[in-house]
Amino acid sequence: MLPIVRRILAEIETVVDGKLDFKHLERDREFLVHIVMTYRTINPYLKGLHHSIDSWPPNRLEDSWKMKAKTYVEFLATIQDDEVRERCINSHNIGHPP
Repeated sequence: MLPIVRRILAEIETVVDGKLDFKHLERDREFLVHIVMTYRTINPYLKGLHHSIDSWPPNRLEDSWKMKAKTYVEFLATIQDDEVRERCINSHNIGHPP
């Protein structure tokens, strides 16, 4: 697990645009899911990583928890620009951040 943390920290220090490699983070998460089956104490850290990786969709609250359907519909209703609203709706059809 320590090599994963070191790699992420190194990437944070060297990244120019503030964006980490999404696919690499997903692979790290998949590996940690298997590790947590043996070392259960890692679970809170895995949950934090999971929320960080999946915080990009528009249906997430500030703390990365998913909005309830009713709350998301209300959120979409507040968006005035049709193009932005469509982008939010369509973002659920892609598997990674744009």
